[in-house]
Amino acid sequence: MESSKVHLVSSEADLKACMDVRREVFIKEQNVEEEMEVDGLDDVCTHFAATLNDQIVGTCRLRHLGPFVKLERMAVLTQGRGKGVGKALCVAAFKHAAESSPQLLLMAHAQTAVVGFYSSLGMTIVSDVFYEAGIPHQTMVMVPAADKIAALAIWNESIADSGDRGGFGDECDDATVIENIKNVLKEHMKVQEEN
Repeated sequence: MESSKVHLVSSEADLKACMDVRREVFIKEQNVEEEMEVDGLDDVCTHFAATLNDQIVGTCRLRHLGPFVKLERMAVLTQGRGKGVGKALCVAAFKHAAESSPQLLLMAHAQTAVVGFYSSLGMTIVSDVFYEAGIPHQTMVMVPAADKIAALAIWNESIADSGDRGGFGDECDDATVIENIKNVLKEHMKVQEEN
């Protein structure tokens, strides 16, 4: 079986190949409008590429957003599906986020069709269903080890609870979702303390 390799994107050629993957998956397969997919934020993101046989078949990006580092634009071409490409991308992105931004909580707006996939990697649902680009999503977070929870930026009231969270909006700005996240984190700390 072919094994995928994941690397940080550092060249324009690789970024273009990643954009081609996203166009194929989101614009052609899922009918997302190009203006929504190409959001002008790629320059402030960290991009990952997954290859099979030296061809880029998957991509995702990480973006800092207030107290979060958000996993976004996760896309795998049909020829890479069912071969561990998505898992390899997530493992690399999760590791990078934990090492480079330990004070930020990893989160994603997961399409409901793949919530089970993200759950299998340890992510937890913290929102009701909402729609982006006409596709149902749910907010999910990766709860860190209990000893790292207290240091998360989400507890900083000026970042996490103010009306101005550094310009980030969308579902990340929903007070109910923020409260759900805090409750999940508190419960995780409580369980760890009891054990």
